[in-house]
Amino acid sequence: MRITGGTLCGRRLRVPGVGVRPTQDKVRQALFSILGAMVDGSRFLDLFAGSGGVGIEAWSRGAENVSWVERDRRAFKALEYNVRTLCGDGNGIICSDVTRFLKSTALRAGFDIVFADPPYGVKEGRASVRSGGGNKKNTEKRGWLPNLLAMLYCSDLLAESGVFVMEMGGDDELSEDDGWKLTADKRYGDTRLCFFMRS
Repeated sequence: MRITGGTLCGRRLRVPGVGVRPTQDKVRQALFSILGAMVDGSRFLDLFAGSGGVGIEAWSRGAENVSWVERDRRAFKALEYNVRTLCGDGNGIICSDVTRFLKSTALRAGFDIVFADPPYGVKEGRASVRSGGGNKKNTEKRGWLPNLLAMLYCSDLLAESGVFVMEMGGDDELSEDDGWKLTADKRYGDTRLCFFMRS
C-alpha cells in the first residue's frame, strides 16, 4: 500500500495482516481528485482509520492538521507507526470507539473534511479490524451512514462549510437524512464514495 500523491508520494504504509480492508489506491486517488484544493491547509478527520492511509494521504497533499480515530489495537499499532514515521508531530492519533469519540462533549474541532470508512462487505457475525467501534445494536438497526450523519449534525466537529465523505459498499443503500445534501455519489467497482454537506 503506497501514498498516491503529494510530498509522500510513493512511500509505503505498514498494514496489519488479516482482517484489514485499506481504501484502495485508485479510490484514494479519486477521493482527493474530487476534494481538490480543499485539502490544502485543511483540518482533516479520518474515522475508522485502520492503518491511516487516507489521513496520511491528506497530510501528504497539504492538510494542515490531521486526526485519526481507530479502536482496534492491531490496526492502531500500524497507524501509530505510519503517522509517526511519515507525518511527525502536530497530528492526533486517537485510540477510541468512533461513536464514543463523536459523542464526546469535549470535542469541538471544526474539521473541514471528515472521512469515514466503517466496516462493510463482511458477513454477519464476523468482526473486522476496520470496525472502529460503535453501538453495534444501533448500527445494525439503522446502518452506519444515518448514525454518523446524525452524530455529526449534533456536534461541531464538522465546520459550517465542511464536507463529510462516506466510503460504502457499492450495493449499500443510500439513506436520505434531513439537514444534509448529497453533493457527489461515485462508484469504483465494489466501492462507493458519497459526499455530503449541510443543507
